[in-house]
Amino acid sequence: AAEHSVDAAKADFLPKVYLAGFAAAGNRNLDVGNLSVLSGRANANGVIVGISMPIFDGGLRSSRLQEARDRVQASQMALSKLRMEAMRQIVVASTTLETALEAHDAASSLENTASVTYDAALDAYRHGVGTVTVATEAANGLLAARSARADAYSAAMTAAATLAFSLGRIDADSAQ
Repeated sequence: AAEHSVDAAKADFLPKVYLAGFAAAGNRNLDVGNLSVLSGRANANGVIVGISMPIFDGGLRSSRLQEARDRVQASQMALSKLRMEAMRQIVVASTTLETALEAHDAASSLENTASVTYDAALDAYRHGVGTVTVATEAANGLLAARSARADAYSAAMTAAATLAFSLGRIDADSAQ
């Protein structure tokens, strides 16, 4: 829109051609004292072609053209800022997703390790070489590891949705 305003401002420097037409009909009566009435009928038709040439306006057209160019430049700067912000959001969302996926992998490894520890502690208790306290601590550790994996999974899904939104794959209306 701003670029079109520059074109419109440039058009002010060009000559303008116009065409106008007219048609008229009427009666004329002239009554002067005792003289007989003079009357007549008149019809007139015509076409007027004109041209206007910009001569001097004290710099008004030049000022309008510069204002239009300034609006274009301001619009381009705003668009550039918007693009940079969008790229920044995409990079942040991508980094967050990578971090969340790595956290999920780490939490999965922790869960596997906690599961092996729990199985070993429970087996030791069943065979009489372990204590119930160690088995309970291993069970608590396994529960904490499963909770951490679930939290990491949730964070990864949220990060994936945020990245998709930043890339324009989903919009705010469909997300609700």
